Amino acid sequence: NLRPCSMQENNFNRKSLGGSSSQYKGVSQFRNKWRARFTFNGKEIHIGTFDTELEAAKAYDLTTESIHKNFQRKNYEQ
Repeated sequence: NLRPCSMQENNFNRKSLGGSSSQYKGVSQFRNKWRARFTFNGKEIHIGTFDTELEAAKAYDLTTESIHKNFQRKNYEQ
């Protein structure tokens, strides 16, 4: 039941780290708003700031969907 993948692709499927300000992966609290961002090929990509944590999680999912493809662990299932 194993699939061949790189270490980076395997990390796309990780859960949010414990102890962070958000329950969602790629989302953090920033100046009374919620920021969505991710790292790809060693570069940090800022998606945007949002009023709610859920909006930021949905934006993260939509943005990373084309990059992570079938290795993505979604924050929010619609």
